[in-house]
Amino acid sequence: MGKKTLGMLLVALAVAAGATVLVWILARPESAPVKMGDRLFADIDVNAVEKIRMDTPGGGRFLVLRKEGGWVVPARNDYPADFNQVVQFVRKMADLEVGRMFMAAPGDLKRLHLAEPQKDTAGGGILVTLLDGQDNELASLILGSERLSKTGQTKGMPGGQFVRRPGSDSVFLVAQYFGQDVANPTHWLDSTVVKIDVEEIESISCMTGSPEFDQEVYTVGRPEKGAPFAPRVFPGGKKLSRIAVNRLAGFLSLVSLEDVAPAQEPPEQFSDVMLAFRLFDGRIFKVWPDRGHPPGACSVRLDVGYEGPQEVEAEPAQKDLDAGEGDKPPQQDRAEEAARMSEKLSPWVYTLASWQCGKLITDPQALAEQEKPAGTAASSPRSQFQEKRRARGSDSAFGQ
Repeated sequence: MGKKTLGMLLVALAVAAGATVLVWILARPESAPVKMGDRLFADIDVNAVEKIRMDTPGGGRFLVLRKEGGWVVPARNDYPADFNQVVQFVRKMADLEVGRMFMAAPGDLKRLHLAEPQKDTAGGGILVTLLDGQDNELASLILGSERLSKTGQTKGMPGGQFVRRPGSDSVFLVAQYFGQDVANPTHWLDSTVVKIDVEEIESISCMTGSPEFDQEVYTVGRPEKGAPFAPRVFPGGKKLSRIAVNRLAGFLSLVSLEDVAPAQEPPEQFSDVMLAFRLFDGRIFKVWPDRGHPPGACSVRLDVGYEGPQEVEAEPAQKDLDAGEGDKPPQQDRAEEAARMSEKLSPWVYTLASWQCGKLITDPQALAEQEKPAGTAASSPRSQFQEKRRARGSDSAFGQ
């Protein structure tokens, strides 16, 4: 074979190889042309998503997954996840639309926190992967920095977020903002633990003397819904502060967790004081605050029992009218509901924010109105308002 022929064959082989590489590049999904307004994941079946995998900068990883009883967070011992939050997140991924696209220059990925999280701690993003029940990947995306204003400062809500697909240098600006909290397992927890209207509370008792907790420190209560709380067991000569007792009663109106962990000990070893919130329907919510809680937060144990309502029993004829044939008595329904709530609440230690901890008043002196020194002039309406504001912030004596 002559040199000329050999050269022509080599050129032909080079052209063929180049064409093959070009065809392969053009065939890759991320090389498909993307224009403004296009959806990044047009084919996601949101109903097929069974797992959300989060890879965080520095090599961290956790899952949010669907089990038979609902979505859970395995990193928190399968504590229930917030279903609405999971649904909104998946739908937001499915609805992502391109606002702008550009090819990343050297240094852009790290600057925008879009580097692979497993490889770059400082400039890594949050790698989100949606999986089905067989661990097949449905969608994958790296979440980077929020969009900043020209001055480098955010104004109100962020104006979008920079994202990219793993393995691609194409950076997309999308209008949706996922935030950085999604990289923390606590973000996904169902944060609402208890939500009871204040009007449902009949009495509140503070008890000591573990393990039985049979020694009353104080008890406040009322005869009917809407009536003010009055002292039942209280230090002699002291007048109840309405502001303080209403703050205490408001604890159950929203118990919202910051974090959660499995309980490792019985309540009597966890705390030496218990607050019992008795409802008019006979349920009793028991709260054990931890010993020596850290500043800014506290932990509590919770349980629910049932001892029957304080209301006067209805006449037999009235009972027949209230309950149809085959219906369970109302007391049985409430007892069963209390048992279900106890099964849900009692296995956990809940970490609460400081604004909730401050409502758990265990010192009766903090529930009493503060006496003014003799000879003090009557305060003006403005000063009375200021005193009420100070009382809201200083009436707590949690753990005392």
